[in-house]
Amino acid sequence: MPYAWIFTLVVLFAIAAVLVRRITLQKLLKEIYVSAYVKKDQELFLLHINSPQAKMLMSQSARLLIKLNYYIATDNEEKVVKMCEQLRHTRMDKNNTKAFYSTAIGYYTEKQRPDALALLQELKQKSEHSKDQALILLYMDSQLLYDIYIRKDKTKVAFLQEMINSDPDPDTKAICRIRLARLYSFTEEETASKHQLQLAYQEGSEQVKKKVSRILKEGW
Repeated sequence: MPYAWIFTLVVLFAIAAVLVRRITLQKLLKEIYVSAYVKKDQELFLLHINSPQAKMLMSQSARLLIKLNYYIATDNEEKVVKMCEQLRHTRMDKNNTKAFYSTAIGYYTEKQRPDALALLQELKQKSEHSKDQALILLYMDSQLLYDIYIRKDKTKVAFLQEMINSDPDPDTKAICRIRLARLYSFTEEETASKHQLQLAYQEGSEQVKKKVSRILKEGW
């Protein structure tokens, strides 16, 4: 009987530890978000993300991904490249792997960086040896991004138009329109490009609207 009580106490302490860890992590993530995107205080953001508490509660890849997203949001290309190089040599689980290549290739292709190809080839290798359909689809979409932003492949206009006409969800349609607008901008069809951006603004989420507004205001 005493052993049963001991076992029960151990289980209760284990559950309590998990709950405390989860609550502490959520509090930390909120502090990181507020410092980065509300207060826009880089020093405070780095203080939180590099803290002993963050290192204890989060994996190295998770912390690097948070930094990567922050530097993308602030458009600090030098820091983005530095974070990408670190992540390429960091052990990641499946979810973080997909998050990294999706984010990094998206940024590199939009910036028309030639080294986007190296990331794309790495992702191709991973998808060829995987049964993860999400990873395979990510590679296909990343290849499309490379063809649009780096190769400026005009033959993708028809494919994007077909995607739009298939009536996908509003955000997917808006993203296709942004990509189509970019292809039109490469061929100096500015009226058609602006028209697609305006439609993307009407159809997309708030995040998409912000992206379109920035493009219309600042250019590509």
